[in-house]
Amino acid sequence: MILGLSMLTVTHLKAEGFWLGWLPYFRITLLTVGSLASLWMVWCLTKQASLGWGRRTAIQISMTFPVGLMVTVWSLVFFVW
Repeated sequence: MILGLSMLTVTHLKAEGFWLGWLPYFRITLLTVGSLASLWMVWCLTKQASLGWGRRTAIQISMTFPVGLMVTVWSLVFFVW
């Protein structure tokens, strides 16, 4: 949500002539922190579950896909599009 709202705000600030050279680094930081927090939450939740190591590992690997997909989408929006 923060990343999406920043797109609208940046458009308005650029129109007003504000310098936003720091913005890509800030967006990368937010995206990294959010992604790592999501992966940490998956790891903690699967660690608490009473599952075998194979099933736990499969769940952890499968949950990295949505996080990676969202990082890819936001990276395309911010740095390519």
